[in-house]
Amino acid sequence: MNTITPELRAKLTKVLRLQTSCNANEAANAAQVLDKLCKQWEISPNDIDEAYDPEKDEAIEWTMGDIRIKQDVAINVLIGAVANYYNGRTIIAHAHEKWTTAKHIKERQLKVIATKGNQIQIELYSEYLIETMERLADNAKREDPLSPREFRQNFRKGFSITVRDRLNSMKKIQEKEGKPDISVPALVVVNRNTIEKQSVNDFINCKYPKLKSGNHFKLGAGSAKGREAASSVSLNKQVEKASPTKALKPARTHHNLHGWG
Repeated sequence: MNTITPELRAKLTKVLRLQTSCNANEAANAAQVLDKLCKQWEISPNDIDEAYDPEKDEAIEWTMGDIRIKQDVAINVLIGAVANYYNGRTIIAHAHEKWTTAKHIKERQLKVIATKGNQIQIELYSEYLIETMERLADNAKREDPLSPREFRQNFRKGFSITVRDRLNSMKKIQEKEGKPDISVPALVVVNRNTIEKQSVNDFINCKYPKLKSGNHFKLGAGSAKGREAASSVSLNKQVEKASPTKALKPARTHHNLHGWG
């Protein structure tokens, strides 16, 4: 079977829906078109999900964070954790290259690949968590002025990986128990996650077929404090409401994500 790209999926889904048209001629024509497309692309109608909505489920790519030579691990982990919670993925891509008299400099930037419908939630929730992390890291450093120079950075790393772990756990629980507070059963959660992840994976496999995983880093003095702080940060009220965008709006500030580093 060939890979179903987002563009092909959108076309097939539209044709599939037309098969149920009350107009007999339109339905018959849609059936013929669907059969032709399936044969052309060597796929089965069973591989097409009618729940796919091209207006919100099409995978897109956008940048977040600064263009820099050395990436900010804590921020990348936080954004990656939020993207994963919303069935997206992140990559670090080359942004600029330049030569100096001394060396070849490669600048990189974080990219997020997720569905259209999840972009605003990922941006808002990431902004909230980054702002919270920076504030708590500053407070912790002020409370312990004799701490090592790397204390603040390690605090941020500890904070980010704990939030990541908590979001991963929340997602697993939702796929088992659903979202009872908004009356969404587990099966619906799993199906929705599957559709969005498939769209994102198809996009990445098409555009970045040789993508490698990474993001290994060390923790040190201050990371335990960061973990402790992250363990008590409220996550549920930010991601569980029926209208996530409204739930997240109070967390916005005048800052821009590109201003953090």
